Amino acid sequence: PAAAVLPGDRIVAVNSRRGDASELIAECQRHQWLVICVARDLLLPQFVPAEASTRSQPRARRLPEDTLAAIRHEIASARSASACVQVVRRQLDRNWDFVWGAEALACIAKRSTTQTRKGWSEDAAVLTLSARLRTEAMADRAHGGLESTILALDALRRMGLQGSE
Repeated sequence: PAAAVLPGDRIVAVNSRRGDASELIAECQRHQWLVICVARDLLLPQFVPAEASTRSQPRARRLPEDTLAAIRHEIASARSASACVQVVRRQLDRNWDFVWGAEALACIAKRSTTQTRKGWSEDAAVLTLSARLRTEAMADRAHGGLESTILALDALRRMGLQGSE
C-alpha cells in the first residue's frame, strides 16, 4: 500500500540484517527480494507529574475480578467473530473494562476474513469499542498493563480502525 511507509519512518532491518546504514544499503543493493522492517516513532503524551494526574482524572470504576474472568472466558470461547461481537454488544455499557475490550477486538480481527473485517469495522458496537480502546490507550488509563495496550493497538491496526494519531 502507498501509506505503508510514511515520512519520518526509520528502516531498522533489511532481510533480517540489522546494523548501521552502510550494512543496510549493502543489503539493499543485492539482486534479491527485500524484506524491510520499518520503525515509526510514536508520539508520547506530555510529561505530567503523577500526583497532578491522579487528582485531575476521576477514578475509573474497576470491574470485579470474577465478572472480568467470566467475560474474558466468554470472549475466548467465542467460535466466530459474530459471537464475539454479541458479547461486546451485551457487555459494552454495563461492564466495560479495557482488558476484555482489547481481547474482544483481537478476537474479532482474528476470526474474520478480510471482507468480514471490513464489515465489522463499520458496525456500531465495534466502532464504539475501538473508540474506547483508542481513547484509553492514548490517555494511558488502561488498567490492563502494557500487554493489553499492545494487544488493543494491534487489533485496531488489524481491523483498520487505528486513526492517524
